[in-house]
Amino acid sequence: MAKNVLLASILVFGISQVMCTVCYDCVSLITPACEDPVNTDYITKTDCGSNTKCLKAIAEAFLGGESVTATIRTCAANAVTCNVPQGALPPGTKIHHCSFCNNDLCNSSPKLSAGLFSILPFIGAFLIAKIAL
Repeated sequence: MAKNVLLASILVFGISQVMCTVCYDCVSLITPACEDPVNTDYITKTDCGSNTKCLKAIAEAFLGGESVTATIRTCAANAVTCNVPQGALPPGTKIHHCSFCNNDLCNSSPKLSAGLFSILPFIGAFLIAKIAL
C-alpha cells in the first residue's frame, strides 16, 4: 500500500511540474534589462504554476507631471485578457501594448500574440514601483 501511495505521489508531482509555465518577471523601472530589446541574462524567471500564461505589457502613466513608460513581463492567469475599458485605468494611464503567450520564457519577444481588462494589478504595481523610487 505504501508503495502505491509513494508511486502516485511521484507521478502527481511529476505531472504538475510539466504543466507549469515559466515566464520572465520584471518591470523596466526597476530592471532596465526588461525593456525592448530585452536582455534575458539580467531578468528573473518565475515558475508561474498551472493554468497560467506569460504577459508582456507596456504602460505609460503621468506621475508628478512627468510621463513614465514601463515594460512589464510577468505571469498571468489564463482567464486574464487585455480588454481593459479606458475608464477602469488610473487617470493619465495608457496601455501601449498588451499580449500573452503560452510557452516557457516566451514573453521575451518584442511582439507576442493577442490581447487589456485584468492587467490592472500589473498597472498598479507599475505605479507603486514608480512612486516608491
